Amino acid sequence: GKEHPIELTGFVLPIDQDGDLVYEFLLVPWAGACSHMPSPPPNQLVRVVPEEPLHLARMYETVTVTGTLRPGLDQAQFFMIDGDRVLTYGYSISHAQVATVTATTDPDLLSLSPFGILPRQ
Repeated sequence: GKEHPIELTGFVLPIDQDGDLVYEFLLVPWAGACSHMPSPPPNQLVRVVPEEPLHLARMYETVTVTGTLRPGLDQAQFFMIDGDRVLTYGYSISHAQVATVTATTDPDLLSLSPFGILPRQ
Protein backbone atom coordinates (compact mmCIF):
# COMPACT_ATOMS: atom_id res chain seq x y z
CA GLY A 1 0.00 0.00 0.00
CA LYS A 2 1.00 3.60 -0.48
CA GLU A 3 2.34 5.45 2.51
CA HIS A 4 1.07 8.95 3.03
CA PRO A 5 2.71 11.36 5.43
CA ILE A 6 0.46 12.44 8.25
CA GLU A 7 0.61 15.40 10.58
CA LEU A 8 0.22 15.11 14.35
CA THR A 9 0.44 17.78 17.01
CA GLY A 10 1.40 16.95 20.56
CA PHE A 11 3.86 17.49 23.36
CA VAL A 12 7.50 16.42 23.38
CA LEU A 13 8.62 13.85 25.95
CA PRO A 14 12.36 13.39 25.24
CA ILE A 15 13.77 9.86 25.08
CA ASP A 16 17.27 10.73 23.91
CA GLN A 17 18.60 14.22 24.46
CA ASP A 18 21.89 15.99 24.93
CA GLY A 19 21.45 19.33 26.63
CA ASP A 20 18.62 21.08 24.80
CA LEU A 21 18.99 18.93 21.66
CA VAL A 22 16.53 16.09 21.36
CA TYR A 23 17.39 13.19 19.05
CA GLU A 24 14.37 11.06 19.81
CA PHE A 25 11.12 11.66 21.67
CA LEU A 26 7.63 10.45 22.36
CA LEU A 27 4.80 12.61 21.08
CA VAL A 28 2.25 12.62 23.91
CA PRO A 29 -1.34 13.90 23.86
CA TRP A 30 -1.13 16.17 26.88
CA ALA A 31 1.49 18.15 28.77
CA GLY A 32 2.78 16.35 31.80
CA ALA A 33 1.68 13.00 30.42
CA CYS A 34 3.49 10.16 32.09
CA SER A 35 5.08 12.12 34.92
CA HIS A 36 2.37 12.25 37.56
CA MET A 37 -0.54 10.60 35.80
CA PRO A 38 -1.37 7.18 34.45
CA SER A 39 0.31 6.63 31.11
CA PRO A 40 -1.68 7.29 27.96
CA PRO A 41 -2.63 4.13 26.05
CA PRO A 42 -0.11 2.98 23.40
CA ASN A 43 -2.37 4.15 20.58
CA GLN A 44 -1.89 7.74 21.79
CA LEU A 45 1.90 7.54 21.97
CA VAL A 46 4.14 8.01 18.93
CA ARG A 47 7.91 7.57 19.00
CA VAL A 48 9.49 10.22 16.80
CA VAL A 49 12.99 10.34 15.37
CA PRO A 50 13.38 13.82 13.86
CA GLU A 51 15.28 14.40 10.63
CA GLU A 52 17.39 16.92 12.54
CA PRO A 53 17.77 17.18 16.33
CA LEU A 54 15.02 19.23 17.89
CA HIS A 55 16.08 22.29 19.86
CA LEU A 56 13.91 22.08 22.97
CA ALA A 57 13.21 25.53 24.34
CA ARG A 58 11.07 24.39 27.27
CA MET A 59 9.60 21.35 28.95
CA TYR A 60 6.72 19.83 27.05
CA GLU A 61 7.25 21.90 23.94
CA THR A 62 4.29 21.71 21.55
CA VAL A 63 5.27 20.45 18.11
CA THR A 64 3.70 19.34 14.87
CA VAL A 65 5.30 16.21 13.45
CA THR A 66 5.02 15.26 9.78
CA GLY A 67 6.05 11.83 8.56
CA THR A 68 5.00 8.29 7.77
CA LEU A 69 3.27 6.62 10.69
CA ARG A 70 4.31 3.02 11.24
CA PRO A 71 2.33 0.85 13.63
CA GLY A 72 4.13 -1.51 15.98
CA LEU A 73 4.14 -1.87 19.74
CA ASP A 74 7.46 -1.19 21.40
CA GLN A 75 8.80 0.29 24.61
CA ALA A 76 10.88 3.30 25.55
CA GLN A 77 12.57 3.96 28.87
CA PHE A 78 12.50 7.36 30.50
CA PHE A 79 14.47 8.71 33.38
CA MET A 80 11.96 10.64 35.46
CA ILE A 81 12.61 12.62 38.60
CA ASP A 82 10.72 9.95 40.54
CA GLY A 83 12.58 7.06 38.91
CA ASP A 84 12.61 5.19 35.64
CA ARG A 85 9.43 4.68 33.68
CA VAL A 86 8.93 2.34 30.77
CA LEU A 87 6.22 3.39 28.33
CA THR A 88 4.67 1.31 25.61
CA TYR A 89 4.01 3.15 22.37
CA GLY A 90 1.96 1.98 19.41
CA TYR A 91 3.44 3.97 16.53
CA SER A 92 6.68 5.45 15.32
CA ILE A 93 7.71 8.06 12.77
CA SER A 94 11.29 8.16 11.48
CA HIS A 95 12.94 10.98 9.52
CA ALA A 96 10.17 13.22 10.82
CA GLN A 97 9.82 16.89 10.02
CA VAL A 98 9.25 18.61 13.36
CA ALA A 99 7.91 22.14 13.65
CA THR A 100 7.49 24.01 16.92
CA VAL A 101 3.96 25.25 17.44
CA THR A 102 4.02 28.79 18.75
CA ALA A 103 0.50 28.84 20.11
CA THR A 104 -0.06 31.34 22.88
CA THR A 105 -2.15 28.76 24.68
CA ASP A 106 -1.33 25.09 24.74
CA PRO A 107 -3.75 23.16 22.56
CA ASP A 108 -6.04 20.83 24.41
CA LEU A 109 -5.18 17.74 22.44
CA LEU A 110 -7.80 15.64 24.15
CA SER A 111 -10.61 17.75 22.74
CA LEU A 112 -8.85 18.41 19.43
CA SER A 113 -7.71 14.80 19.31
CA PRO A 114 -5.16 14.75 16.52
CA PHE A 115 -4.77 11.16 17.64
CA GLY A 116 -8.36 10.44 16.62
CA ILE A 117 -7.10 9.22 13.27
CA LEU A 118 -5.23 6.37 14.91
CA PRO A 119 -7.03 3.04 15.11
CA ARG A 120 -7.73 1.65 18.54
CA GLN A 121 -5.45 -1.14 19.69
